[in-house]
Amino acid sequence: MSEHVAEVPLPDAEENLRRLAAAVGARGGGLILAPEFVRDDSDGQLRAYGAMEAKIAADLPFVRYVDTQAAMETFTGETLLVDRNHLSRVGAEHLATVLRPVVEGLIGGG
Repeated sequence: MSEHVAEVPLPDAEENLRRLAAAVGARGGGLILAPEFVRDDSDGQLRAYGAMEAKIAADLPFVRYVDTQAAMETFTGETLLVDRNHLSRVGAEHLATVLRPVVEGLIGGG
């Protein structure tokens, strides 16, 4: 078992997210998929999950994908994390600025 990533097989994770997306879409809602941001994903454990989430968003018009790793890595200033993957207050505020236009786009139908 991995020390850093829950061992949910990729096909199971995709099935779960597609079921969730179908339920949200059936009710006229929108869904944002944003993979976990971690201090160091140099081993690439999360990339496959992010790619899967991006594919779901590409397949479904009411689903948006946010590449949190890329969005957060461009931040300069105080640390975004208090450990390997838990956001600091500054990190949560920065993530909110990243997600705000995505949420507004879903609310506005964009």
